[in-house]
Amino acid sequence: MIPAFLSSQNVETKDGARLVHNARGGLWGPAAKVELKLIRKIGDVDAADENLAFNGPGDLVEDQEGSIYIADAGNFRIQRFDNDGNFKMSIGRKGQGPGEFGSVRSLSIDPTERLHALDGSQRRILVFSKMGRLLDTTRLLRGTMDRLLCLNDDRYLVHEQVPGPKPDESKMLLKILDKKETVVDEFCAAQNFGESVTNQIGNSLQAAIGRDGAILVSFIYQNRIEQYSPDVKLRWRADRPLNFETKIIEKGKFEKTSSSTRYTSPKMNSCSRGIAADGAGRIWVVTYRRQIKPEEVIRVSQYGTREGVTIKREGNTDLRTTDMYQLEVFDREGILLGAIPLTHFVDGIWIYGDRLYLLDRERGVTYYQYEIVER
Repeated sequence: MIPAFLSSQNVETKDGARLVHNARGGLWGPAAKVELKLIRKIGDVDAADENLAFNGPGDLVEDQEGSIYIADAGNFRIQRFDNDGNFKMSIGRKGQGPGEFGSVRSLSIDPTERLHALDGSQRRILVFSKMGRLLDTTRLLRGTMDRLLCLNDDRYLVHEQVPGPKPDESKMLLKILDKKETVVDEFCAAQNFGESVTNQIGNSLQAAIGRDGAILVSFIYQNRIEQYSPDVKLRWRADRPLNFETKIIEKGKFEKTSSSTRYTSPKMNSCSRGIAADGAGRIWVVTYRRQIKPEEVIRVSQYGTREGVTIKREGNTDLRTTDMYQLEVFDREGILLGAIPLTHFVDGIWIYGDRLYLLDRERGVTYYQYEIVER
């Protein structure tokens, strides 16, 4: 029997998993029970200090002491800051030798406080101590990985790109690997859009680890949020009302001739930009309130030289504010609690306890650090 306070939600059970169809507004109504207090910003596109002048930053992790590690991908380094946001040291540099990077795609910290860095371009995982000493390097034999997360049992959760010229309805998007790259388990079924390029883009996702080791997934182009148990059983799948449709506007194309290969990306509305869980077990999803306007679009080009990588951005990079995003907050069972509107651009979210980070990668090139405050 569904409790009375869930009467506005449509909750059903299928194959042992809860399917939650959330109503608009959430249980909190117009007044959210939490708020965000800005603590500081880390990094800036106009920073005079080279240690704060990030170039294409991406992943972020905190260790148990609150030290912050940032994957500064375009500068081929990891930047370490203390609990107060003060710069402490750089880890790594461009190169192919020990402790050097061709890219820094993903970061994760294991239960023993070792820092794992995924170097996607050189297909290896570099493991460092908290003070930046190289401890281990593992060569990868598998395909391109987008995301790597350390699990509590000395295994990795990885997200690999979805390849293949033919649509594959049974394709699993997430895998559990042991340190020998053996697939221990795979889960999270791809949706088949009927065309390979559309399948690849349309199944783009973000993953995070929750408070009890649960695996959280949100989809960029699907109205789909999921939670899996540590043994990768689907606990629940949730959707919520959006202000736009999620159907395919135009499918992608894969065209190959004797002299060329051409990919055309599909046109699809974006739904989310990241997922994370707070210390209370609530799940936070960066959700689009509307689609991007032409004057907000930034086009990014990347050029490699012997000196490094040059990233060129075209568009109104001076624009810092927008009403395009909000943070939706769900309880640990997938019930929408409410939403908090945001006023800046967002390209990722991370939460450690009551500290929440949002990244503006393409414009301000900065991380916003907030405190989650209970009302």
